[in-house]
Amino acid sequence: MIDRKYCLLFYKGVYLAYKFVLGVTEMEKETIDYEALGKQMRRIRTEAGKKQEEVAAIFPISRTVYTKYETGKVRPSREYISIFANYFHIRIEELLKKVSVAIPDTCALLKNKRLLHMLLEDYEQVIIPSTVLNELSYQKNHGKNKKEKNIAWQIMTSINYYVTEYKERFKKMDSEGYKVEKSVCNIENDLKIIALAKDLSKKTIGNVEIITNDIDISSRYEHAIKIDDYIAKRTKTFGFSTILDLDKEYEHLESYQKIIDKLDLNLYLPDGMTLLISCITYNHKEEIKQRGKSSISKEKIHKKMRFLLDHGADPNKNDNGRYCLPPLAHCIQVNDFKAFCILLEYKCDYNKASRDERISSYMKIGKLNEGNTPLMVACWHGQKKYVEKLCELPEISLNQQDSNGYTALIKCVVQRYKRKIEGKKYKTYEDLYYYLLKKGADPLIRDRNNQTVQDWWKKADKLEAAE
Repeated sequence: MIDRKYCLLFYKGVYLAYKFVLGVTEMEKETIDYEALGKQMRRIRTEAGKKQEEVAAIFPISRTVYTKYETGKVRPSREYISIFANYFHIRIEELLKKVSVAIPDTCALLKNKRLLHMLLEDYEQVIIPSTVLNELSYQKNHGKNKKEKNIAWQIMTSINYYVTEYKERFKKMDSEGYKVEKSVCNIENDLKIIALAKDLSKKTIGNVEIITNDIDISSRYEHAIKIDDYIAKRTKTFGFSTILDLDKEYEHLESYQKIIDKLDLNLYLPDGMTLLISCITYNHKEEIKQRGKSSISKEKIHKKMRFLLDHGADPNKNDNGRYCLPPLAHCIQVNDFKAFCILLEYKCDYNKASRDERISSYMKIGKLNEGNTPLMVACWHGQKKYVEKLCELPEISLNQQDSNGYTALIKCVVQRYKRKIEGKKYKTYEDLYYYLLKKGADPLIRDRNNQTVQDWWKKADKLEAAE
């Protein structure tokens, strides 16, 4: 048997040689997370089939002391860390690597459906509990309105895409099997997510963080992060809390006059909106419900819009929370024609299409519905006033296509078809169809399914014939 003294001298020599060749290593520059290191040492030892006594002998130290290394109660010296790494033939960087894991809960995902993209950029792994999937499925089928159902469906589509595209980094995990206390507050689902996070933290080198918009989770789990705080930390920009305050302010804008030029007015808020878009959509019924406040006058909204635009708010920056629409399209959705005209006055790009501008192309979902221009949005919602205003503008792009291959003209006939199926009035869409034809819209363009406007028109007419 090799003498322990000579074994220690050998590995000490390796460590000194390592330092001599590389100088001050990255290990010595960084602060070591000893709890995470202990978990890593335990994993490496057990995977190699070694007992604690065997590993303790290489230092040499007692098994009791080595056990405390693995639990993080005692900190091994940098020399011992190097000895351990050399013994198991691994790089020190790999030994010290800390894996970060994020678990988004349902309310955080519903607040910003682009959250999944951000988490994939910031964390080594993203875990979706089965509890969250069940809640999204319920929302998709039983949501209070079509919009809520659609958002839940889009999030589930994103999850399925990422599970396939990033198999090692993005995973679904069962959380329903955890037994949790019954609660009068109906927080069993929250407790199951917390139980999964705690279980994972025992096996993970690093923190397991729950991204949430729920105070019940943040008060019960040490590593829970409110989505507002996550977005604020992610921006790494001065004055984010001030920007959140400005988002709610409509009465005393003059109080921000002295500091407004120091703020980045184009940052994304936690729900993925910009300050400008949040202002435009303030009176939307869903926004009123979320804030728990009544509506405010359009005069105050328009005054704040001008205040933001005069101080550098981008009239073209798309949202990053729902459909990635530009501000002009949001004006159409909330039917605020005055706000629409204000943006045109500030020379906005009226051909700007919806697009997730923060996500790299390789991370995009193939079926993501992008490319919708304000004209397309106006046609889809049957807003004739907006369509006519846009068609008066020079160089309006009548024949631009979205990711489905739809033009504004095709949007009209698709809506005509859908409304016939639903038994709703559709004459407005026929009027818009003929109006766009007179303006020069091309009826021969085909969508991604090789359908022209005439194909859609005939398909709708067949419905009437069948009746």
